[in-house]
Amino acid sequence: MTVLAPNGRRASLVVHTMRQGDSAFLDVLGSAQCPRHRHPATRPPGHPATRCDHERMTTAALVDLLTRYGSTGDFAGLRPLGPYPVAGRGEAEDSGRVADALPWPQWFRYGCMSVDVCRCGIVNTVSVRTWYDDVVLPVGGPDEYGSFPGPPGFRELSDAFAAAGVAWERVPEAHSLPQFTMRTTVADLPDVTVDFVFVTDEDPDRPTLYSAHAHEYTHLCPDGP
Repeated sequence: MTVLAPNGRRASLVVHTMRQGDSAFLDVLGSAQCPRHRHPATRPPGHPATRCDHERMTTAALVDLLTRYGSTGDFAGLRPLGPYPVAGRGEAEDSGRVADALPWPQWFRYGCMSVDVCRCGIVNTVSVRTWYDDVVLPVGGPDEYGSFPGPPGFRELSDAFAAAGVAWERVPEAHSLPQFTMRTTVADLPDVTVDFVFVTDEDPDRPTLYSAHAHEYTHLCPDGP
């Protein structure tokens, strides 16, 4: 399956690459692993299911987190144009260069959430992967994670947005793939948007959330590119 980010780039490659001002989000879909423990979260029929050993959370709790994320651009205390690192978040589980040829920006991963950070310590992007059966995300204090059933559906999220007064718009797509994007704008940061990418290939009547990305377009690093 191929998924395009809102700017039309393909999102079925092996690496995560979210650049400043770019809503491309590239990740291997493959076996849909839980990135926290590398356990397969989705197995072929007939194989025993493997679940993460984190505290089990509810779909409603995940929808609440995503609704707040859509309104504020903040997830687990991290948001575009904010500082990195932040007190109380703990160390990232993994990190690397966004582009192999350049030392910065770099990405830092916390379960199914990751941030792209400029060399000067400003967050460019906060992304959440939600296509797993188990969506493992930071909750509470440092090194505390919860496992949420995923992926959530469009109706669940749009109803929660309406109840919370979160305005959104559908992004025009320049392709015919089975997906669409809903976009919110952060009230106190008008240059920050949050894109929620839904796929419809499995059930056109129940779109499910593939991934979400809060990103900014205005930061100019004082230390240069």
